[in-house]
Amino acid sequence: MKQSPQPDVISTSVTDEHTSSEIARLEALCESKASQLSAVSAVLHEKMKWFEAMTVVAGYFIEQVWWFFLNLSY
Repeated sequence: MKQSPQPDVISTSVTDEHTSSEIARLEALCESKASQLSAVSAVLHEKMKWFEAMTVVAGYFIEQVWWFFLNLSY
């Protein structure tokens, strides 16, 4: 039977350290992007409310102008 070679402790610890630092960096990046996404989502919801309000106002004025022009033609 052949014995499996022992892993190189120095290379393994450097690789594990690099992997751990990369994982920590990516976790921090994900948290940062999640907070940015949350802020953008809040702004989007606010802008959607304003857009809906302006749609109602525009519809009201269009209806008023339409009735005004209909009444002029008679």
